[in-house]
Amino acid sequence: MNKSEILKGIQNGEALPFKIAYHETYNQIPYIRQQFQLLEETEKEQEEIKSLSYDKFKLFWETGDRSIYQDAYYAKRKRLLLYAMLLWRRHENLHYKHELENVLWDICSEPVWALPAHFTDKEGKDLPFEKYEGQIDLFAAETGFAIAETLRMCEPFLSKRCIEFARIQLNKRIIEPFLDGNQFYPFEIRANNWAAVCGGALGCVGILLLKDEEKLTNFLHRAISCIEVYLQSFGEDGVCVEGVDYWSYGFGFFVCFADYLKQRTNGQLNFFRDKKVEQIALNQQAYYLVGNHTISFADGRDEGRYRIGLSMYLKKCYPAVQLPPLQYAQSILEDTCYRFCLALRDILWYDPNIGWQGDKKQSVWLSQAQWFLSHGNTFILVAKGGHNGESHNHNDCGSFILYKNGVPMLEDLGAGLYNADYFSNKRYDIFVNASRSHNVPIVAGTEQRAGKEYGAQNVLVNFGTIETFQAELQSCYPSYNLESFVRRIKHNIEENYIELEDLFKFNKPDVIQERFISRSPINIEGTSVVIKNGKEELKLYFDEGYDLQVLKEEYENHKMEECIAYILQASKKDKGNNVCCRVLIK
Repeated sequence: MNKSEILKGIQNGEALPFKIAYHETYNQIPYIRQQFQLLEETEKEQEEIKSLSYDKFKLFWETGDRSIYQDAYYAKRKRLLLYAMLLWRRHENLHYKHELENVLWDICSEPVWALPAHFTDKEGKDLPFEKYEGQIDLFAAETGFAIAETLRMCEPFLSKRCIEFARIQLNKRIIEPFLDGNQFYPFEIRANNWAAVCGGALGCVGILLLKDEEKLTNFLHRAISCIEVYLQSFGEDGVCVEGVDYWSYGFGFFVCFADYLKQRTNGQLNFFRDKKVEQIALNQQAYYLVGNHTISFADGRDEGRYRIGLSMYLKKCYPAVQLPPLQYAQSILEDTCYRFCLALRDILWYDPNIGWQGDKKQSVWLSQAQWFLSHGNTFILVAKGGHNGESHNHNDCGSFILYKNGVPMLEDLGAGLYNADYFSNKRYDIFVNASRSHNVPIVAGTEQRAGKEYGAQNVLVNFGTIETFQAELQSCYPSYNLESFVRRIKHNIEENYIELEDLFKFNKPDVIQERFISRSPINIEGTSVVIKNGKEELKLYFDEGYDLQVLKEEYENHKMEECIAYILQASKKDKGNNVCCRVLIK
């Protein structure tokens, strides 16, 4: 989108009314009443804010720890959200006013708004210290947007000095740096959620604060360039390969910006007319497999809680959007990063007249991401092709997830603990990111490698009575001895079983170790294996040509919880030039 188009759009509209009013009709909606009850209960239990001390700040460089500083950082953002929402609703409450002014002043007094892990340039090299103050990352952008919307909600109820200080900081930390064409930010070319969150949040701040049309045009041109990078990161199938949480995150900020832009230009600049945007909007429902269980490839997670305001807004834009059941909506404080704009829109965009989807799902092939979703009466099978250079990548080409009667049995462990090593050249030394933690084999003693060149080829799918996923995976492995590796997974819908068939061709005889991953205990019974999760059992049947072994691996998940993965390793006893591994799963 060029500057001429943006300027015409701006001239076609007018500045948004700066005040967002709380409507008493919100009190008639049970969901909204529950959220404010939660806010009031939480307010009574507020602890003293921990300082963002240098001792905490330096830990990332000294130990790789991100959590100690970030926990204190997020606690302030929680407090900002909490008291902004409460004062917005009850503006006569002097206690809420006092607390909001203090936390607003405190955040505006922080030396930097960016997080320690993000002081890097476009090559990933450390920034010189003198550039720290002007660094804009995900959370600096979010903080700026949160403060701007806090003012929009509560400015009439706050002291003039506090308001003026906040506006000065927004201008100093967000407006002026982003108007400076000599300052480049890595998120401007980062084709993932970064471009959407930073570009979207900054664009919203510009729309709210900039009155000069020329400055706003330049500001929005740069923000929209980020948004275009974000949209180009999707294939025509609209899949966010990073997982449903990153879909909500990046697309949520995109929608906030697109909505503001549409309003500011009186509908002339309208991203919602874009067919790709519509397809992205429709994909939240594909992530939800059964109940709140979601596809957990890459740094995803297997249980999703969705943003109800965002989803309802999209439903109004695109009637084909289906919402997961209400009980799987996030509460307003559930997001531990306390993303202000999405929480606010859970209130502003809630519509009691919108209904929810049923549990019955259709099988689908998402061609650009190469995700195969097969829904039967007993089994839900999700398999993927793709490549190992995806955003938030795990080395998992050809891996699959299997649910039986709504219960996870063969799993993808999702995201691990984010620390310095997790986003370094040590990433694939970490268990959850390596192919050995996925439902793919170790071939000729080698795991899959990271990089876009390591990817699935000749992917074929078929739907009907027997639904099939097939891919050539030879190029995912570094072994020069491997000539071909074709994986074929069949889901017999009528007879309720899965058949896995892996065909290997070697230049000279070599070894295969099939691996199957579960969070549930695995037991070997002769040539068969039983995985039990609660009352549900899954059986895997092998022939006598395998050595079966159950392994355990401890790992730390994204929530810093110590977990155990159970691994069935089925090793072919004999080497061969042509090896067929066939497993029946019921």
